[in-house]
Amino acid sequence: MRWTKLIIKWLVTCLVIGFVAREFARQWSQLPAETWRLDMVWLTACGTLYLVAYLPSLFYWKWCLRGLGQPTPFAAVFRAYFVGHVGKYVPGKALVPVLRAALLHGVQVQPAAAILAVFYETLTCMAAGAFLVAAFLLLQPQAQQLAPQLVQVFGSSFLISDWPTLLAAGAFILLGLTMLFPLVPAGFNRLARWLVVRNHTNAPITWGLGYHALLTGLAVGIVNWWLLGLSVWLALKAMIPANFSVELLGQVTLSISAAVVLGFVSLLPGGFGVREGVLAWILAGVGVTTAPQAALLAVMLRLVWIASEVLVAVALMAPDWLRTCLLCLPRNISVRRD
Repeated sequence: MRWTKLIIKWLVTCLVIGFVAREFARQWSQLPAETWRLDMVWLTACGTLYLVAYLPSLFYWKWCLRGLGQPTPFAAVFRAYFVGHVGKYVPGKALVPVLRAALLHGVQVQPAAAILAVFYETLTCMAAGAFLVAAFLLLQPQAQQLAPQLVQVFGSSFLISDWPTLLAAGAFILLGLTMLFPLVPAGFNRLARWLVVRNHTNAPITWGLGYHALLTGLAVGIVNWWLLGLSVWLALKAMIPANFSVELLGQVTLSISAAVVLGFVSLLPGGFGVREGVLAWILAGVGVTTAPQAALLAVMLRLVWIASEVLVAVALMAPDWLRTCLLCLPRNISVRRD
């Protein structure tokens, strides 16, 4: 049964990637050559800012670990955070907390606490993204034009003709609240203390994460989403002339927030397909680009971000691989003299 589920997850993932590739090829064929270009300087800046965008979340994760009674050196947190980040591309999304917990085991961080901190940081960030999308829907006229289609995403098409904007915004608010519900201090701290004490009888039980941790996580998440929006703008700048403006930054931030949040709840690895589709649809819908340009941008952005994640993960793991190779070398080498 376990292997059957795994095979189904991989088949669904491959099917979605196949549909995305086919749509990308179709949009590419419709894109006149003179309407786009690729500037490697701007793409490099896009990938760099993507990594920088997660630094606030990294510090917040470290703070959550401390709140759970697990003070951790910054170097270990930095390494575990970015190496574990690539685990989201494995079906099931379970590899991210597992990787981070395994990498922190060497500095005496309890796996249960590390995994709980991962879920806490991730859910607060996604909830912040859902609330940000709701705010854009309520305040930005261009975003309100997309409200009927967003309502359809949530399966409420029979109510579209009445209050699409309020329904779409309410759906994202409800989605954000649903993500925060498992983090309510009374229940979360009880679960955390039970898990940690169960795995380590001498663990202190005077710690916990209160409502101030939730509010801090939401604030950190908002900063994260705006920085990701800026990274999207850099990718757009690499492809077409796009002068910076606060309005444009708001539109691309709305696009990437909605795309990543909906991709997250889809449970597909890395939100493959869902994220690209939503991102391209919103970018074209609010008038930032044409539909073919938006499709190209969505795929290009995915490739740049994956490349950035992999390069950092490889760089952080390289010392371990080098040390393993050195340990495998023969220690006593005898030299025969004739």
